[in-house]
Amino acid sequence: MKRILVLFCVLAFLVPLLCISTRAAEPITIWKTAQAPKIDCVLEDSYQLIADSQKNPSLFDIKNKQKQNVQHHVQIYACWDKDYLYLYVKASCNDPHIAYRDDAAMHWIFNAHYVMTAILPDDPTKEIYKGTNDDQGGWDWSTLYNKNYLYEWTTIYDSKKNERDRADHFGALGNKTGYDYQAKSEKGYDIYEERIPLKQLSTSVVPAGLKPAVGSVFGLGVSVGFVDVGTDYKEEEQVNTNFSKYFDGKNLSALTLCKLDSNLDESEESEAEETSSAASSQTSSVTSSAASSAVSNAGETSSKTESSKSAASVSETEDIGDESSDFDYWWLIISGTAVVIAVVVIVLIVRKRRQA
Repeated sequence: MKRILVLFCVLAFLVPLLCISTRAAEPITIWKTAQAPKIDCVLEDSYQLIADSQKNPSLFDIKNKQKQNVQHHVQIYACWDKDYLYLYVKASCNDPHIAYRDDAAMHWIFNAHYVMTAILPDDPTKEIYKGTNDDQGGWDWSTLYNKNYLYEWTTIYDSKKNERDRADHFGALGNKTGYDYQAKSEKGYDIYEERIPLKQLSTSVVPAGLKPAVGSVFGLGVSVGFVDVGTDYKEEEQVNTNFSKYFDGKNLSALTLCKLDSNLDESEESEAEETSSAASSQTSSVTSSAASSAVSNAGETSSKTESSKSAASVSETEDIGDESSDFDYWWLIISGTAVVIAVVVIVLIVRKRRQA
């Protein structure tokens, strides 16, 4: 009897943990939008919040958060349509806003306030993406660069020129037709918005790019920097809020798994087709010019979801998202414990019958 009670206690503790671990591995859902957002750093109803570093801390890895007087709050919004993935990142700006690139002085684009983004247009947990540079499956920079597995780039709002700037690190996203981005810093926040052509995210493994369709999955990493560390490479001095642990050793399998989904009805799907095409045609000439500039800059460095029906729905999503997640966890804990109790009861009944 004592052994059974001990077994019950152990299982009652382990089963809920196993359930939570399984739950945490589920992909982040990005919903399809019926209205393509403009790339102007204005948060539109098309977007939905997919991660908040304060409300969903388990999704983030914050580096050097012990530094005093450094705000490091990050919110990530996303959506997609038949052509593009849209990303909107809102981050705390620690005054004064500092962001610039001076390669000659070794003040790299990621040495102050910035957002670095990584996208692998495939399931990042596949065996092929596991590196051998460390025990975690990371890659050394040059090997990963030559593998052509993913896209990685940095975006800033240049505080000296008062304009946007970017640089590609892996892949040439800035050269893709339809790609567009914007950045700004105001009212205590740094904001970055991008439009990414999904089918053009071709790699050595997925030459056709990412299919913009329900069920498609990809790996996403977002790293935001909050302080000016000066010149040279001083990653250990930066305060980062990282969405995924990919940035620790270029570990591709640690990219956050995301999944495209939709619940638009037929009329909304038709509207989505029209707005996506209109957005592409209206900005094609501007995008082409911006892409050429981005490629040039990259060489020098060498290195909304489901459309919300109203603005209130976005706010509501922010408020209830974490509560819903907590409810799921408690439900798993209760159900897991119930299963354990049921098993123990059955064992006791069988044992009693045998003794009789």
